[in-house]
Amino acid sequence: MAKAITAQEMDSATASGLVPHLGTTTNSGNSYSVTSNMPISTNQKFTIKFNVASSTAPTLKINNDTALPIKKANGNNAKLYASVYTLFRDGSAFILQGEGGGGNVQTNQVEAGFTFTNDSGEQTGTLSKQAFIDQIRAKGVTVSNSDPFNILAAKIGQIVLGRKYATGYITSSSEWVDFLSELGDTGYASSAQFDGLNFWPSIIVITLPIGTQVNVRPSHIVKTVYTSQPRNVTGLASVQAFRISGSDGFSIDGTKAYVTERGFRLPVLERSANLTWHAIE
Repeated sequence: MAKAITAQEMDSATASGLVPHLGTTTNSGNSYSVTSNMPISTNQKFTIKFNVASSTAPTLKINNDTALPIKKANGNNAKLYASVYTLFRDGSAFILQGEGGGGNVQTNQVEAGFTFTNDSGEQTGTLSKQAFIDQIRAKGVTVSNSDPFNILAAKIGQIVLGRKYATGYITSSSEWVDFLSELGDTGYASSAQFDGLNFWPSIIVITLPIGTQVNVRPSHIVKTVYTSQPRNVTGLASVQAFRISGSDGFSIDGTKAYVTERGFRLPVLERSANLTWHAIE
């Protein structure tokens, strides 16, 4: 059976290879101290448990020795947590051993909410992807707030260049609606409504197909024109033009008349009419 030996029986080479544990610190702010019956010399390694986390530049005092700064291997001040560490006393500082990550990545280069470690210690990213999401969504591509950046990059490639166009068929309401005219009073008309667009239209044209009125040519009669900017609709003198400003029009109040990225509700002067609509981005 092997015989146990005491520390006094060890030779100096064997004793120097041991890593003593000094115990748990007390602190006053970032100034830590520990009392131990194991004195630590220059060029000696030891373990120690810090009782609380540090906030700025920590120092450590062992017994009655001079307090020394606690540094990372690159010379920066260490960031300590309430945990066990291995330190090396080099004569002018205590150097963290096996501290892990470092680098020059900054918080604005890492996605918000994710943690990482750089030369200043553990950090939390601040880079928001919301602006990317909003722009992609505005171009009509389906996107989720949980999509990572590589998926967002792929969805950018799905954006259709040029102005989008959509068309379809709707039936106007059977009842009159009291739309707000651009003069501020009430104007009654039927409503033409569609919900299902995936872009903001700048132009909407609603027409009445041939055959719904007697002796009417050409094949479609333009009934309502919406433009996102005030303008004159040339060549359509007899058309009920619907625009934000201009004569003989209705106003968009956001409730009874509206245009959004999802659809529209506009006035027409025929009730229960089968209509064709065209929307251009």
